[in-house]
This record gives sequence, structure tokens and C-alpha cells, in this order.
Amino acid sequence: MTDSPFLDAARQGRGHGWLYIIGHGFILFSWLIIGSVMTVAALLMLGGVDALAGFENLPAEQMFIAANVSFVPLILAIVLFVWLAHGRSPKSLVTPFARVDWGRMGLAFVFWMLLAGLVSLVEYLIWPETFHFNLEPARYLAFLALPLLLTPLQILAEELYFRGYLLQSLGLITRNRIILVLLSGFLFLLPHLANPELYLGEDAISNFILTALFYLLFGGLTAWATLKDNSMKVAIGAHAANNLYVGLFVNFEGSALPTPAMVMTSHYDAFFNLVAFCVGVLIFAVLMFKVFTKKSPAENQ
Repeated sequence: MTDSPFLDAARQGRGHGWLYIIGHGFILFSWLIIGSVMTVAALLMLGGVDALAGFENLPAEQMFIAANVSFVPLILAIVLFVWLAHGRSPKSLVTPFARVDWGRMGLAFVFWMLLAGLVSLVEYLIWPETFHFNLEPARYLAFLALPLLLTPLQILAEELYFRGYLLQSLGLITRNRIILVLLSGFLFLLPHLANPELYLGEDAISNFILTALFYLLFGGLTAWATLKDNSMKVAIGAHAANNLYVGLFVNFEGSALPTPAMVMTSHYDAFFNLVAFCVGVLIFAVLMFKVFTKKSPAENQ
């Protein structure tokens, strides 16, 4: 059996397999059913009945709130079930160590943000005519609080489930890291199949396959980083940087979550995005796991 303090955390407290099955049911019900009810309620409060038929016509601010409200019951369900049913600390989903290494999480955030900016620069140099400056200072400053408050909630909810509860429970079945990474990537892809960018472009089939492969690889990368680091801190940092970059700095027309980002582009090339992602992952992995490999004292306790 492969030694993995992170996966071993699943056996803390009441680590019965049947309890994890119940846990997944409870968590998914909270997210998909209760979360959907909360989304509908938010739409009605923000835009009335017409908002239900024309979700995409809502102002970006209202759409952002409605799209993120479903993560509230998700994160509550995970934390409460792990704490009350499994009888272990919810922090064990993030790290099996005494404290969280916030510095390493921040380093992952900075590296991924810089790589995202580099990708945008390369894309601009290839297709400059598709980029336009979109900054409206008053609106941008008014919108800024929403991603700064809600995006960390969304990221934490997704990471606690996909790279925390789900990955640890799968570790009760197998310790084969290749299988765990592939399963985690595939399961992360499933809820993203409804994202509109999968259906953009003239070649719909090719765009769908390449964009779906991006989500699968992103889910797999964060699972691999979690297993490699025995903690979710790198995955959380990279995921947060990815979503905040798109929301605040460079977004594209047809995005799953339109925002008044500083720069907008009408260009979406699934092949370019996939290749750029793969190159970025290699650089990111070298930086995080070859150049900056030192663990903090907090993780040696």
C-alpha cells in the first residue's frame, strides 16, 4: 500500500465505506437540489420571473451572485458531514498536518496567476485584433467585491469535495495514483459539461472534445498536486488564481460566467488553450515540486 498521509485521513474517526456512500449522497443532494433551489430563489429576488427564462440577460453582477449561491449548501454539507458524521476535523480534508502552509498556497497562487498572464500575452501576440480594453473603473470597483468574496467560497467548496472528500474516499478503494488522478479528473469534468465554452466555435465536435479534455486535465492536475504534496494547498492556490484571473483580468465572450474584466477577447481557441495549459502545467510542476520543494515546519509536526 502506498504511504499517503493525505489519503490516510479518510480512516480517521468513523471511516466506514458505507458512511462515505451516504456522505456523497447527502453532499450531492445539498449541492444539486438545495443549491438549485437557492439559485432559483436568487434569480427571482434579483430579476423576477423573467430572469428564469433569460438567465444570460441578467447584469453580470446578478448573474455572478446567482451562479455562486449554490456553493453555500455544498460547503456547509461537506463541513457538517465530516465533522458530525465522520467525527473528524474538516481541516483533515485540506491537510493531515498540524497547520496549513499558507505560504505554499500563496506561492501556487502567484505562479499560476503569472502563467495565466503569460498565456494571455502569447494569445494577444497571435490574435491582437480579438482583444479589447474593457475597463470601466466605477463598475469594476463596484463588481470587485463579488469575486473577492464569492470566488474563494466556490473554489474552497469544489476543492473540499473533489480533491478532499471524494479523493480521500476513493483512496479507501485504491492507492494507485494514476487511477485516482484519472477518476478525479473525470468526475471534475462532469459538472462542467454544461459550461457554454464547450459548445462554441464552428467545429462543435472538436471544440467540445478539446475543452472537455481541458477540464479533465485540470481536475487531474489538481488531484495529482494534492497527492504529491499530501495537502490541498497547491490545488487551492492554483484553482483560485485561475478563476480570479478570468473573472477580473482577462475574460472571453461566451464565458460560463461573464464578468466586467479589464480585458475581453472574442477569441476562443480550444486547441490553443489546451496546448498552453499543458505547457503551463509543466512549468508550474517544475516550479512547485522541483525548485520550491521545501515544506514548512508546520507540516512536519
